[in-house]
Amino acid sequence: MENSENEREKLRSRLSEIELNLRQVEDERRELIHKYKELEQSLKRSNELNGKLENKLFHEERKMNAKIRQLEEQLSVSGVNIDLNMSGKSSVSLNDPEAFGGNQSLWSDIESSEPVNEVKLLRRNSMQRSRSKTNFTHLAAIKPLKTDKGKKY
Repeated sequence: MENSENEREKLRSRLSEIELNLRQVEDERRELIHKYKELEQSLKRSNELNGKLENKLFHEERKMNAKIRQLEEQLSVSGVNIDLNMSGKSSVSLNDPEAFGGNQSLWSDIESSEPVNEVKLLRRNSMQRSRSKTNFTHLAAIKPLKTDKGKKY
């Protein structure tokens, strides 16, 4: 009888261990299910963001291609032939105003559209003053500031 009691006690303790292990496995299973759901949501958000980025990229590429076509059309309309090969050299000097329609400045466009000679003269004088970088005759003499040589500010 004692033997059977000892056996029963061993079986009970073994059953307790198994139940404890079963609870731990169930807890781990619940945690894994929770992590799996979080990962699914994260994947869904990532796919949505990826779709938005691909859509944005598609539209940006379309805008850039449209802009390129527009600029190419403008160049072809103006009669300018720019040959951009891999060397980076061009058949047109970008600093040459004659290459892009022959207008040297916006002032010449404005002057040609002015109907009155007096307005043209005023505009031309204004233009000459704005172009003159070394003409300081209109400035009064500037006196140096009086400061103490030893002071630091």
